[in-house]
Amino acid sequence: MNRRLVPSPWKLAATLLGLCLWSVDLSPIANAQTAVIPASLQAELLAKLENYDRAFAQRAGTSARVLIVMKPGSSKSELSANEMKSALGRVDKIGGLAHEQSVVPYEGAAALAQRCRSQRIAIVFVAAELEDAAAAIGGALFGGNVLTVGAQPSYVTKGIVLGFELESGRAKIVINLEQARRQNVDFSSDVLRLMRVYR
Repeated sequence: MNRRLVPSPWKLAATLLGLCLWSVDLSPIANAQTAVIPASLQAELLAKLENYDRAFAQRAGTSARVLIVMKPGSSKSELSANEMKSALGRVDKIGGLAHEQSVVPYEGAAALAQRCRSQRIAIVFVAAELEDAAAAIGGALFGGNVLTVGAQPSYVTKGIVLGFELESGRAKIVINLEQARRQNVDFSSDVLRLMRVYR
């Protein structure tokens, strides 16, 4: 069984505050409809947050596999996917574990769920231009053991577990709590207080 030293929620709060203050230079685009948190910051926040997901070690095993799903034929989605792959490649560990990431085309929710089961995927990042697939992905992964993360915060209300949004020019973590429970993602209540929670 994998055992990890889990930092206190207070340390997470300090870490997230530091990361969000780092993003203060995003304020000029904070009110833009299309504003998206940079992949580098999303990757860093995700890596820190998984220290506080009590199901992560059991889900991932010795190495966390991250599947990045892109919309076929969409240059914007391909760019989003490749930016996240590159950003994660610069992150040493996710939740204290080594990790690997790959980009695949979205071929439907059922196929994605099957791939997650067969390849023991710990995290699925849903790239840009796949908002219309968010509900189907959430439904297909019901009862699974995987964290889904959306490139855009609007995915969260439609069935993706975790996302990041801009609030007054700073990064804010958003979570679909019901979907998290359906997919066996287990953040403590102390950590949830630091997020915008959708139920």
